[in-house]
Amino acid sequence: MDTRVDNRSPEDVVRLLHIDQLDDLIFRNCHNEDNQSNTLFGGQLLAQAAAAAAKTVDCRWLHSLHGYFLRKGSPGEPVTFRVQRTLDGSSFSNRRVTAEQRGRQLFELMTSFQREQVGFEHQSDWRDNTPPPEQLINLKELMKIHAADLDSYVVKKFSNIATVEIRPCDVDAYLFRKAEQARGKYWMRIIQPLPDNPLLHQLALAYASDYWLVGAAIMKHSDTVLSPQIVASSLDHAMWFHRPVKADQWFLYVTDSPSASGSRGLARGLIYDRQGRLLASTCQEALIRPVP
Repeated sequence: MDTRVDNRSPEDVVRLLHIDQLDDLIFRNCHNEDNQSNTLFGGQLLAQAAAAAAKTVDCRWLHSLHGYFLRKGSPGEPVTFRVQRTLDGSSFSNRRVTAEQRGRQLFELMTSFQREQVGFEHQSDWRDNTPPPEQLINLKELMKIHAADLDSYVVKKFSNIATVEIRPCDVDAYLFRKAEQARGKYWMRIIQPLPDNPLLHQLALAYASDYWLVGAAIMKHSDTVLSPQIVASSLDHAMWFHRPVKADQWFLYVTDSPSASGSRGLARGLIYDRQGRLLASTCQEALIRPVP
């Protein structure tokens, strides 16, 4: 069974996150996303595994995800998700999900859901001179402007992103790694207007959160984005949801990398809406090392 989606339209975000239920705790995806290196996109596995877990929980919303990427997956085969009920408490429900292809584990996810509750509130702020998205240029247009300065693989990859619109706040730092610090800042949104379903918006944000997060750990060590001189592969991905999310509206992804050592780089992210509310936090470690 070939589930590859070669030319996705914007409507495919909802289709990509749809999974079929085969048994009480066994699910299978309907569509895959090829990350153009003939492997599955990590954000897809993260969001689809969370979608499988959510089908076993009632009246609770995602508040955290912790996943480990174990093996590379093939975009030409369906992924099976096996869910284990680990806890159903008065406030929280926890699930463990294993993603497999042909019996081989690709991805492990621990996720937690919480019933809606009211409590204390505070957040970190981003009061600075960040320009609004309307004043910035998206990746597709940047590829036309800088096509002669970038590898053809980069131009093709960035020109074919159909589900997420990305507008870097600092083009030189983003494309050409001319940054004094290992930090990135991007406006992003799901292009397709999404149904008014809070869980679907959470899953869509989880999917989008895997775009360029690890780039913060690489930007001080390469000359251009997606440098062929660097091997990079995600090892894990964690995410915490703090406030209600609208993934089809502009959100600011503020990333940084506090450390790189031992062929690994650590990246962190904070996701804000246009009103400055902190929606979610992310953290990821990746294998990063120079090509021999």
